[in-house]
Amino acid sequence: MSIDAIPLTDDTISNFGKFLPAPYIERVEIYDEKVRVFISIFLLTDLNGDTDTTLQYLSDKLYFYIMHARDGSYEAVDTDTEFGLDNADWDSVIDGKMNVLAAYDEATQNAIIEANGFLDLSETDPLVVMVYSAEDSEFFNDTEWTITEDLYDDNGNPIIKAQIEIDYRPEDVLDFTSLDFWNVFAFASIYEYDASDIETMLENPALLDLRVSDVSYERVFKDGELQHKIVSFVDADDLVYSDVPIQSITGPYYKTDNITRDDMVEYFEEFVTGFKEADTYDPDDDALNTMLDSISLVVEEYSESTQFLKEMDLRRAHFTSKDPAEPVGKLYTRFRKRIYTANRALENGTQVKKVLNRNPKIIDMRFDEILSYTPGSAAADDADTYIYSESLVSRAGFYYLGGAPGEITPEYVRNRGYFFFDYEKALRQTAVINEVFDVGRLTSLGINVIPYDAFEITNAEIIRTENEDTDPIDIKISCTFSTDYNYPLTDTATVDNSAGGYDLYCTPSPSATDDTSTLPSDETSYLVLRNFVPNQTDSISSGIPDYRLSCFEYQDFYDADFAIDSPTNAYSVSVTVTDKTIEVAAGLVSYYESVQEFLATYYDSAADELSYNTFGEFNTFFSDGITSAYTSAEEAPWNVVPVIYCIYQDLVYGFYDGDMDKITDAAQKIMDGIDPYAGNFFILDTFKTAFDNFYTDALSPASPIGIQITTHRSSATLYTYSNTEHTYEGEVLWDSSSSETGEDSILWLDESGDEPVDLDDVSGWDVSEEEMRYDISSGFTLESSWVKSGYTYTEIPADYVEFYDQLISSGDHWPDYEDSAHDDYTIAESLNEDLLEIFGGTADGTIAVNAYTSPYLDSDGSTYYKYYIRVDPDAGYIYVDVYSTSAS
Repeated sequence: MSIDAIPLTDDTISNFGKFLPAPYIERVEIYDEKVRVFISIFLLTDLNGDTDTTLQYLSDKLYFYIMHARDGSYEAVDTDTEFGLDNADWDSVIDGKMNVLAAYDEATQNAIIEANGFLDLSETDPLVVMVYSAEDSEFFNDTEWTITEDLYDDNGNPIIKAQIEIDYRPEDVLDFTSLDFWNVFAFASIYEYDASDIETMLENPALLDLRVSDVSYERVFKDGELQHKIVSFVDADDLVYSDVPIQSITGPYYKTDNITRDDMVEYFEEFVTGFKEADTYDPDDDALNTMLDSISLVVEEYSESTQFLKEMDLRRAHFTSKDPAEPVGKLYTRFRKRIYTANRALENGTQVKKVLNRNPKIIDMRFDEILSYTPGSAAADDADTYIYSESLVSRAGFYYLGGAPGEITPEYVRNRGYFFFDYEKALRQTAVINEVFDVGRLTSLGINVIPYDAFEITNAEIIRTENEDTDPIDIKISCTFSTDYNYPLTDTATVDNSAGGYDLYCTPSPSATDDTSTLPSDETSYLVLRNFVPNQTDSISSGIPDYRLSCFEYQDFYDADFAIDSPTNAYSVSVTVTDKTIEVAAGLVSYYESVQEFLATYYDSAADELSYNTFGEFNTFFSDGITSAYTSAEEAPWNVVPVIYCIYQDLVYGFYDGDMDKITDAAQKIMDGIDPYAGNFFILDTFKTAFDNFYTDALSPASPIGIQITTHRSSATLYTYSNTEHTYEGEVLWDSSSSETGEDSILWLDESGDEPVDLDDVSGWDVSEEEMRYDISSGFTLESSWVKSGYTYTEIPADYVEFYDQLISSGDHWPDYEDSAHDDYTIAESLNEDLLEIFGGTADGTIAVNAYTSPYLDSDGSTYYKYYIRVDPDAGYIYVDVYSTSAS
């Protein structure tokens, strides 16, 4: 392995230590019950160096430590006076301002830390211990440290790498979500820590500093978040700058190689001190002292920050005056000059750029957390829940000219409108798949795997029920749907009026029968699914794009007389859906199984003992070989499988609350651990076990989900499943029309303001004698039983109908008729005589007439009745309609 494999910076001291070898934290593994830390040291030797002698010498002289500092659950205290309970306390160790052993000693004096075990200092085994073995009569290494000797620098000098792993098991139960901080430190020392004499060592801190190496650290947790992202700064050669750069006032970051951070801090401290010592300084000038204090605050708060100079520059905006004639203005002029001078010195240094990387050293091994599964449930197909009664109903009456001049008569009523079926709501609440996987969570995770044919509308029906209180009659319009498309499309519409008749419900093709010949041409009764565009500009649902709401249009004709008197004011509506979503649930389980095989293939390749070293690090030939087997990184198992695992964790257990950002972060942590270059075989092994255990616990045939899916199988051996039929019912009220009768009915014809019907108007009537006498089509014998009256054509008994007016006797009109006592004539006899005289005929009563005769009937006022007589020889009736100017 070349030197390139070591995570070097551009600073040799940072890599190998200033005076003593500096331990390097390679990675930190987080488990539910422990934290495992891997540390390494790199020892630079020369070509003639004796490795064994070097190691033995260091083993006798050096002690290696790992320290954990964290917070936890405790009673509230004033952390300002309790060292170690605040993350900022440990920044002094990270910054090198406080000796790590001094910090440990001070923190252990805190009763809360001591009682709760928030601090742990662990000494590792000696670097190497050569033990004699009587079995093979040789010395061998009996230590937890593992030594490698295959690293070399650019000059060919061997680099000794030693690695060890140390577990820390806290006494308390860790709640990682509530940790304010967790820092891990690693260092070496020629002093072996002893609580009994540490106070003596602290009396000479400079000497103790010489006995302790540089301190490596990792921020594992902060604010309850795993610190798997790191901000670093690299130069033009992409070498990491190990110190903290400073940002210039123009934006870029620079190394402190031209002007050090201490120089810059001192530069502004001297500025404040010098201004206060000048003769022009006025201690009572509040504005001046406020700005001086502000500058001093920046020095104190941002001296170790990248924002030191930027914060200084921001203070210029707070000056109340920039006039050099005033003390605060004079301060501003000198302060601005200092900022520009410091900025020029900074920009003469080496520029670096800020990069955000994932920290592969922090590995979350909590893959196999035991979670409880709560079975899902599908809601019932409750009525009035998925079909909305808030719909449109338009009601109209069709009027036609009646049998007399000027009369208007309502013949038919048409109900036409729309109602809505909430397909989306029905799917998300009632589909069988919700018993296993929540549809809402599926879609929030981007798993849009439920095709339309898995939850397919198959039938819809609208019913008008008449005579509910006596003998209910259901008049139905229904429609079925095509199964050839991946969206609902009406196939056929059907009318069922067998329970009633044309007066209750019109036929699908009204013009085909005499009874409905007066309907508008090409009009039918129907029920059909319609495309529609909402009037609103916003989407139907802010949380669900492309919300599926089904709109049905219907049309219903029936007789006007019946409609006016009908108490019915609502339709019963139903929509039927065939549910095959359990097959989708089974498919999701099968998909996990296929990904499981995908992971197993990768694992089997990595499990070869030649693929990784003692520490689980993958060898280069394995890394190069396995990556070349996949055409792109997006198809590689180490990138695909973690995402699927985290998605299914959330799908089954709600582990990430449907938050894709959390899922992505969690998946990335796993990717970093199993990647063939940056990953580790032992992490891969742990993850595969967790992946397989998840299947066993959550998805296998013996799991709750597997059992639930199996209950829907239609065969014990074949993977076929029974369909579920859902029928969603509702009621569509006629709120937008009128169901009232009488004057409140929309069919009421208000004639209160109309002129009386003028019965003398003969326009359009042929009343000539020739028309009445000579257009003869057939003959028949008049019989008394043929006499009819009124629109209903009810038979009139011949012995009670009297004439109170007289018939006109002129040649083209009817002769006078006087009924003196009514016992001399019957209505049939008088009519027979009149008709014989008008239309001609024989003495025995045989008359010849045209099919429909329309004689003009005169009027002399309200005391006269008018008769419209039609003779229909085919039907064998005489129709007599009676009118009056004083009666309808």
